Amino acid sequence: MKFSSQLPTAIIATTIAVISPQVTVALTAVEVNNIARQVTVRISGPKPGGTGVIVKKQGNTYTVVTNWHVVDTAGTYTIQTQDGKRYQVNSKKMRRLPGVDLAILQFNSNQTYQPAKIADSKQIKEGTTVHAAGWMTPSRSCQESRCYNFSTGVINRILNSAKDGYGWVYSNEIRPGMSGGPVLDEEGRLVGINGRAITSPGSPGTDYLAIPINTVVKLVPGITFPQILTSPSPPQASENGRISKPDSEEIPSNTSPSTAIALTSNKVYGSWSTDEKLELYYSFTSAPGRLKVTLDTMGNSPGCQTVSVKILNKENFKSYGRLFKLACTARGVPTVKNIRIPVRQDLLMQVTVESVSRVYSGNYTITLGSTFEAQASLTNKN
Repeated sequence: MKFSSQLPTAIIATTIAVISPQVTVALTAVEVNNIARQVTVRISGPKPGGTGVIVKKQGNTYTVVTNWHVVDTAGTYTIQTQDGKRYQVNSKKMRRLPGVDLAILQFNSNQTYQPAKIADSKQIKEGTTVHAAGWMTPSRSCQESRCYNFSTGVINRILNSAKDGYGWVYSNEIRPGMSGGPVLDEEGRLVGINGRAITSPGSPGTDYLAIPINTVVKLVPGITFPQILTSPSPPQASENGRISKPDSEEIPSNTSPSTAIALTSNKVYGSWSTDEKLELYYSFTSAPGRLKVTLDTMGNSPGCQTVSVKILNKENFKSYGRLFKLACTARGVPTVKNIRIPVRQDLLMQVTVESVSRVYSGNYTITLGSTFEAQASLTNKN
């Protein structure tokens, strides 16, 4: 846990999006703890130690999220999984996420480990019960080299000014060594990452801070959460621009014209990384008139990486032109294109990111103009 004696000025969020939730059944704290033990890993190395959470499995490669301050010292780190097996990771192969206190680690294993199920952290409100887990360092109550600790509490404050990504203050007591561990909701789904404790001079008690998981979803390709639905429906576009289903199946990153994602909103949010080629298709309908398409991107590249968008006729795949934006270090002026649509018709939107040798990442937003009409279901072209 990273402790500080200086509390930054924070404003409590005054507007919270109201979305009709699905009917859910809360698990007991014991059941959530059983899930936490499966997805939580212990990290040790040049620093005193921290915690991480498995968020993705691709083949024999597992992706772990932790705090950057846990692994910001050069050297070799050890990831210990719930079965006691240990895996070595060199700091040169770790990736810091831009602008936040988060890092990505990967290890390879032929063992089967369960990645955490991800939930939309925007649905977390003040007063929501959350559970936190991690591997605390030795203390008066922990006489071993490291001790697993599980804590239940509530979200006390949602911060409008999220310095280093820390957007929540919660009542869970987080001990040193638990930084980077999971914050889980009452269904055992990952909604945040432990990370910081702040004691204000002259003020009793300690504030414990966490980073909402949506920060990770926006910056790391392939990590998704299911969209919150008010009724059963076919696959739709989730906030990170990937396919979303009501169930927890693993969804491939790329789609094709025949598996296009039916848009229910005129906004698409997505993430990109230059270590993998990304190609996504979305289907929607446009009324006659000028369809305004706006693309805005942001990333951590010292150079630039092209994110491109094409609007295609769904029947004959005729292109209405290519829209692209260079994703640089700072958000630039959005790229805008007006496309004349002569008659009401079904369209496809193709989003492409080309892979390059060096790894950069970021996110994008695509906004479709007033002629946009949502599609209620997928229409596969055979």
